[in-house]
Amino acid sequence: MTQPENIWIEHADVVDKVSITYYPINADFSVKSPEIVFTDFKALITKLPGKTIFVQKIGFPSSTTLNSGDDKQAEFFCNFFMFGMDIKTKLLMLVFFGSMMFQ
Repeated sequence: MTQPENIWIEHADVVDKVSITYYPINADFSVKSPEIVFTDFKALITKLPGKTIFVQKIGFPSSTTLNSGDDKQAEFFCNFFMFGMDIKTKLLMLVFFGSMMFQ
C-alpha cells in the first residue's frame, strides 16, 4: 500500500492469494492517523475481491519523533483487530513482530 498501486494490482487477476506488509507511514516516515487502517483495508479488499489476503507483517511506529506515541500505536492495533473482526473476507494470517526489551 506504500507502493504505487499499478505495481501490485495489475497482477491480481492471475493469483489466488495476496501477501502484504503494512506500515501506514508517509514519505518522511511520519505516521498516518491510526484510523487509516479502516480506509486502507477496505480499499484493498475492494480491489482484490475473492482473494485470500495474508497480512505478513504489520507495524506502527511509536516514536514521538515520527509524530506518534504508544497511545497512537495501541489505537492502530485496536483498529486493525476491530476491522478484522468486522469483515467477512479472507484475512487468514497475521505475523506480529513486536519490540522486545532485554535488560
